[in-house]
Amino acid sequence: MAEREYPHSDDAERSVLGAAIQSKDALTAVLEVLSKDDFFTSAHAELFDAMKTLYVDGSRVDVVTLSELLRRRGKLGLCGGAEYLTGLPYAAPSPSGAKQYAQIVKEKALLRDLIKYGERTAAESLSDEKPANEVLANAQDAIYQIALGSTKGDYDRISDVIENVAAKMEAAYNSDRELTGITTGFKKLDEKTNGFQKQDLIILAARPSMGKTALALCFALNAATHENATVMFFSLEMGKAALGQRLMSIMANIELKSIRDGSLYDNSTDMRSFTDTVERFRDMKLFIDDTSGIAVDVMTSKCLRLRQEQKSIDLVIIDYLQLMEMSGSDRPENRTLEVAAISRRLKQMAKELDCPVIVLSQLTRDVEKRSGSPVLSDLRDSGAIEQDGDLIMFIHNKTEKEAAAANEGESYGHGFEYNRDTMRQLLILKHRQGETGEVLLSWVGRYTKFADLDYGSYGGASGYDDYGGGFDGGYAGDGGYGDDEALPF
Repeated sequence: MAEREYPHSDDAERSVLGAAIQSKDALTAVLEVLSKDDFFTSAHAELFDAMKTLYVDGSRVDVVTLSELLRRRGKLGLCGGAEYLTGLPYAAPSPSGAKQYAQIVKEKALLRDLIKYGERTAAESLSDEKPANEVLANAQDAIYQIALGSTKGDYDRISDVIENVAAKMEAAYNSDRELTGITTGFKKLDEKTNGFQKQDLIILAARPSMGKTALALCFALNAATHENATVMFFSLEMGKAALGQRLMSIMANIELKSIRDGSLYDNSTDMRSFTDTVERFRDMKLFIDDTSGIAVDVMTSKCLRLRQEQKSIDLVIIDYLQLMEMSGSDRPENRTLEVAAISRRLKQMAKELDCPVIVLSQLTRDVEKRSGSPVLSDLRDSGAIEQDGDLIMFIHNKTEKEAAAANEGESYGHGFEYNRDTMRQLLILKHRQGETGEVLLSWVGRYTKFADLDYGSYGGASGYDDYGGGFDGGYAGDGGYGDDEALPF
């Protein structure tokens, strides 16, 4: 495509520069919107850069100072000489319109960027040197970066910020909702977190086989059933069919084994529960993507599309961080740097989507080499995860020695003991907006699910055999369910 065919507005560019020469306020407004690269004409780009240099240095910006700076840089001839600069102020209809002229220049620059990246995508596709998935990821990443670059925030006076805080506080007080965020589905965890908050990056970490995926699926179902929330679940490890089986086991309280091998057909109660639960899934706004090796930018694009289709997106869950990769040429050679970059992108994703993003993560083997609970430094691959996370939780099961010490010392009270077979610790080790601490959860292995503990019903070391999941009949901690009852999720 010839250069002259690219979208641009010479009039808007000259008006921007002319207004900036006429008024310092106009120049200030323009600098908030544009960069040197936004100008199509190279002479205008050099002029803008010279204006910015003078502005930053605190110097006066006029035809004389600009001419002198451009002369020193050897660019005065390129910019049309002193005569062209003298005519620029007359090119702007009004300095007060500087920001509108700048927005026209910015819009044309965005269109040129789209064309440029489209041409690059076409060239990569025609060369047939890269896998189609990588070409697609590069294209989606480019669009995402263009979108990020087109949106600039603004500063607010503190009085306006406080007024907004007061309005939200009043709305929360008058609301029927007890939580300010999306419910976790677990009473004690909701009390500590007030639910999963918008724009928060939430890290759920554990060693293998501690139940990370199980707890994440519980979070997804809790939000989708209790809040009617739109939930996107990205699974980089398990396929959709396997996740569907686990979701059915959790929701219907049917042993996972009987779903996998079909033996539930021999049990009329389980079969009736299975059929009833299928109906409950029909209207649920829970979506699963099992694309392996998917990049954050591609995830974001898919979530934006889902938000457009469903009119909202309320929770995103990613299983799990260590299987994620950066796309295209942006990928660092060092894995620690790569994970740090992914972590930053995930936080950006939470802010852009304006919803909580839960990311599962592994812990290092150091946890198993020492006694005691895991600590934040046990997060695998990068300290950036610890820095970027707003809420960081670890699933932990006490060792036999730790459990015996806790039970002997009656550290939990309530007349019950820690049972390694039916309990797990959920350790909140970082919480930007609230308290840290411990939440004890019930682990129901036969259904691969977590549920609330009913502290008041423990009379010894074993506690319940089964637990309700907390919905339709309230939190399980409000009463619990026996082995022979249908357990509402």
